[in-house]
Amino acid sequence: MIEANQGGVRRTPELATAAKAFDYDRYAAALLASASHTDDLLVLIAFAAELAAVPDKVTELQLGQIRLQWWREALQSPEAERTGHPLADRVRLTFRRHGIPVAMMLGLIDAIEFRIERQPMPDAQHFKAYLVKSEGALFNASARVLGREEAGLDAASEAAGLALGRARLVLGFAGQVMRKRVLFPLPENLLDRLEEADLRDEALRREVRELLASEADAAAAGARAAERLAASLPLAQRPVFLPVATVAGDMDRWKRLRLDPLREVARPRPMQHLWRMWRTDRRWGKAP
Repeated sequence: MIEANQGGVRRTPELATAAKAFDYDRYAAALLASASHTDDLLVLIAFAAELAAVPDKVTELQLGQIRLQWWREALQSPEAERTGHPLADRVRLTFRRHGIPVAMMLGLIDAIEFRIERQPMPDAQHFKAYLVKSEGALFNASARVLGREEAGLDAASEAAGLALGRARLVLGFAGQVMRKRVLFPLPENLLDRLEEADLRDEALRREVRELLASEADAAAAGARAAERLAASLPLAQRPVFLPVATVAGDMDRWKRLRLDPLREVARPRPMQHLWRMWRTDRRWGKAP
């Protein structure tokens, strides 16, 4: 179970395992942050993991909505009231300790609910909002664990969320096709052809590869911008943005491998990610 005391959340094997299994890069970044705050960062990752698992655990829309509504109510319940759910109570404690707005995490729940509804992404504006509410919110909340709200925090979190979220969707696009849950805002005719799932269609494959290559370029460019924004934040807050350092390399590798975008998922290389994050951490650590 996850334990807590008055000083904050105390790490347990279950907490670390849940965070590591869900998002290895964020887990590694948490270990590179101030040791006194590592466990609170792991709580946020474990919370995101709990929510992200809902779409795959439920077979009916209503069941998923009920689960997510429980989380909404748990996060907004009175401070003195315990939910009885170990992770929920630890998440609430972490929010209070670091002044993390509950509304920020309610946005994350909304993003997960969109996945449950299995509706096509309407347009680029909705796609951006989805990434900001999910990946971006987790960057923002994690940075607040390490320091107070800064003038550039929202911009850095948004840029990082857009870059990392877009990159991860490029790498995992084939999995989205197989689950019939594509999150990119695709032209209607292309989405219809993907729904028909004729994976032998070479014209479709080329069209998808071109679209994903454009998204990969946007992710890499966005990651470079996010790194510059993160480097302007206080030194203590920068580690949580280190996963962005993996994006450009992953997108370059994805294009070089020329995988079948309808059948093959690009697997990340943890050791390469660690190297890039460590190198960026050293560079940021030398910045004024």
